[in-house]
Amino acid sequence: MKALAFGEILWDIIDGQPHLGGAPFNVAAHLAQLGNNAFILSAVGNDDLGQQAIHQAAKLGVNPSLIYRLNDYPTGQVDVFLEGGQPDYTIQEEVAWDYIPYAPDQDAAKEAWDTLIFGSLALRTEHNIGALTQVMAHNTFNQVFYDINLRKDYFSGELFEAGFSLCSILKVNDEEVGVVSELLFNSPPDEKLFCQQVSEAYGIDVILITQGAKGALAYSNQHFFQAKAKPIQVADTVGAGDSFSAAFLHTYHRTGNVQRALDNATKMGGFVASRSGAIPTYSHELKTLFS
Repeated sequence: MKALAFGEILWDIIDGQPHLGGAPFNVAAHLAQLGNNAFILSAVGNDDLGQQAIHQAAKLGVNPSLIYRLNDYPTGQVDVFLEGGQPDYTIQEEVAWDYIPYAPDQDAAKEAWDTLIFGSLALRTEHNIGALTQVMAHNTFNQVFYDINLRKDYFSGELFEAGFSLCSILKVNDEEVGVVSELLFNSPPDEKLFCQQVSEAYGIDVILITQGAKGALAYSNQHFFQAKAKPIQVADTVGAGDSFSAAFLHTYHRTGNVQRALDNATKMGGFVASRSGAIPTYSHELKTLFS
């Protein structure tokens, strides 16, 4: 699969230590680990952290040719605080990934891609909304994957609707269902009702809801699919949802089977949550599952 992630590449600062991250980057890195041809269109500063980000992205198998270095903005950083394995975030503003360059004559223009991946956080600037619009106007994608990330005040009903109108696959978590349901439909946080409302209003092919320790729910072609999660000892959940996304996209691209993709994604998400870091080394069992 040839995949293009659009959005933030940044450094998560956890207990004073930098870890390369950003939801779209994490998805791209997991796709690369699964053997896919993964790119990210993003920006870093012309600084040491930017150089390290490009180097580490390449080391993880992500093609770094569309990561641009900007002189006017620093590489993005996020202070991550963990409580009981659950992260909270303080996100720097006016950083490089807020101003992702894109022009139709770039190398990414007029390419045929299997999948585009983007999330709501990268759309916090008008610049990036324009850049993403240009990306979609000048490239072809078989699937467009949209991941809602509720971070502080960087979301709105209008932003959700903009993403819904562009995507063919939507991913949210169980907490986000309540926020989106209230903003868009003035409805209670009912997961199955949410799937039906969003599908009917926006014509999205597949809707995914991650449910933490319960597992995950999918809705496609007016059918619901459920995957149960195995009990795990949570180390931290940073990147677990992104690994779920990558595993679903990888399996769904290869098989077209929603249930199988959901099962594999749930196993991947549980594995990553049981390890420290967003992109841990895969176990032998996991490698066998995806081989």
